[in-house]
Amino acid sequence: KDEIERKGSILVDFKELIEDNEMADLIPNIANELRDTPEETLACMGLAIHQVLTRDLERHAAELQAQEGLSKDGETIVNVPHIHARVYNYEPLTQLKNV
Repeated sequence: KDEIERKGSILVDFKELIEDNEMADLIPNIANELRDTPEETLACMGLAIHQVLTRDLERHAAELQAQEGLSKDGETIVNVPHIHARVYNYEPLTQLKNV
C-alpha cells in the first residue's frame, strides 16, 4: 500500500492476470481489451485499485479512531492519489525495429 501510494502506480503481471479464474469470469476478454483499448482498460484497472486501496485505508483510519476513542462523526476522509496500472509480461512483444 505504501509503495503504491508513493509511486502512484502498481505493476500487474499480465500472465497472472489472464490465468486468474476469477478475473477470467469477470472480464473474459481482458487480453483483447488490453490490446484494443489499452488506455481505457489500464485506466479502469487503476480506478479499481484506487477504490480498493481507498476503502482499505478508510477502514484502517476508522479502526485507529476507535482505538484512540475519537468521535466517528461523519466519514473518514482518505486522500489517495491517482493510481496507474502498469502491465508487464504482456505478449506478444513487438520488436523495436518493427515499431
